[in-house]
Amino acid sequence: MKRFILVIFALLGIMSLVACGKKEEKSISENNHEIVESVVENTNQEQVENQADVENTNQEQTDSNNASVENERQIRDGLKKVFTEIYGTNVWGIRIEGIKVYSKEEEQSNEMISQMNLGENDVAFEISYDIQPAENADLNMLLAGNGVYDADSGWIENITRVGVLRPNEDETAEEKYIITDFGTGW
Repeated sequence: MKRFILVIFALLGIMSLVACGKKEEKSISENNHEIVESVVENTNQEQVENQADVENTNQEQTDSNNASVENERQIRDGLKKVFTEIYGTNVWGIRIEGIKVYSKEEEQSNEMISQMNLGENDVAFEISYDIQPAENADLNMLLAGNGVYDADSGWIENITRVGVLRPNEDETAEEKYIITDFGTGW
């Protein structure tokens, strides 16, 4: 937009000088050449700056996507232990339907999560999953919190939980990350 306005003003200036007489024609031509060169230089500089902004944005998005994928992998690994602790031998199967990893901006804008004072390397997440109860498992215990039992399939579906992925402070432990605050709500 700035370029367009500069070009319009340059053209208006040139036209008004041409109307004043042919005597100044050489001066106007030189002036026009300088204005055009200036506009071209500014345009080229803006294009370079805009390209750098686009590249930075693309890199930030790539970094964010890579971090999100890595966080999701770490969450899945951590859930194996959590599910074993929670369900033990009461389930035969677990299907993870979806994992939502909160961005730092989302963590800060969510009042409940922001009050948790998460560390820089802590990651809040939501998970949706289904479980297949083992034979003789207590369905009431497995349905505590949320979820719906589908008698046709034998699965408890639409279970949702939230949790926080944190670096494991126990450096001797095999797991580099642990899941804490795992439950039905923040």
